[in-house]
Amino acid sequence: MNRVYVYMILFLFFTACAVQRKGSVTHIKNLNDLEDNYAIYALPRTVLNIAVEATRTTVIPGPFHEYAGKYLSIRNVPDSEKIEWNISGIKIDIHNEADPDYYYSVSNNNAGSLDRVLAYLAGNNLILSPDRFYSEYSFSEIDTSGRNKILYKDVSVKRNFYFGSDTTYKRTFIDSAYVKVPVIKKQLVKKTMEEKAEEAANYIIKIRKRRFKLVSGQYEQIPDGEAMAIAVEKLDNTENEYLSLFTGKKYIDRYSKTIQYVPDGSRQVSKEILFRFSGTEGFIDSKGAKGIPVIIEIEDLNRTVQLEDLSMSGQELMTGNNMPVRLPDLAEIRIMEGTRVINRTKLPVFQYGITVPFSFKD
Repeated sequence: MNRVYVYMILFLFFTACAVQRKGSVTHIKNLNDLEDNYAIYALPRTVLNIAVEATRTTVIPGPFHEYAGKYLSIRNVPDSEKIEWNISGIKIDIHNEADPDYYYSVSNNNAGSLDRVLAYLAGNNLILSPDRFYSEYSFSEIDTSGRNKILYKDVSVKRNFYFGSDTTYKRTFIDSAYVKVPVIKKQLVKKTMEEKAEEAANYIIKIRKRRFKLVSGQYEQIPDGEAMAIAVEKLDNTENEYLSLFTGKKYIDRYSKTIQYVPDGSRQVSKEILFRFSGTEGFIDSKGAKGIPVIIEIEDLNRTVQLEDLSMSGQELMTGNNMPVRLPDLAEIRIMEGTRVINRTKLPVFQYGITVPFSFKD
């Protein structure tokens, strides 16, 4: 157990031998009237803040994926849209809030002494004063994806149409006979996907040739320094934009989700499903049937077991000038995706600790 809490316990019980003034403590549910010089306080309970980070990877096939092998000798390019979810990390921290089962009213005929006692206990998180019953803590679900709806820009450097010739025949009366005369008609023809793919592949090869000549100094005028770096970067970006028409694009969207969990101090080991997670759908409600369960498992390590003889409960805590205060115990917290442990940590949890009396003193 943390040495600080051992010192606290010694302090609590040594004060019992001090000269004491008359005071009283009443559980809030048994309170009829508020006495003079009274104050309200609560025993703390620990709340786990579980921040889950997830990524969604989306692969969009390029419009020319069918011709990647034919024109660029690139194999195994994606030919259909694929979505994959992964849990990228889980962080656990804690904050304390008032335990709704342990609100008390305390009074003392020495208001100054009472204020000092409450300030000391609240400063060491052994009790919570009304202004700290509930800590400021944000619980959120954030989608940081911002993918543009236009997945593939128009990067063509040539027209999508060309003039084609269409030959027809008409019958003409010549020299007392009808003959077929060819008539050539020009018209705009839309290029096929393969023709566009071939043009794009040729342009990629052209970019590579220009970059090679640039970096090997084959041009009469060669940019130097930062200008050279910028020129090569522009060529790289243009090539990658054209290559994506064949190889596809990959987008990574990030999501964060904060879950609040209150440990149950009545069990030695508690285990519960926080949510389910699917590789294709992401977060799923814990009551659903799809996905892999993400489980929280909390084990009380019983570090305060040697102090159980000092623990008191019920009316024993509120006799004379005794105030009930709570000391935490250490717990091991495990977050598992199925059987895989994602996060394992040890944190103090008030619900697993003990409740001891603190005696009023001047």
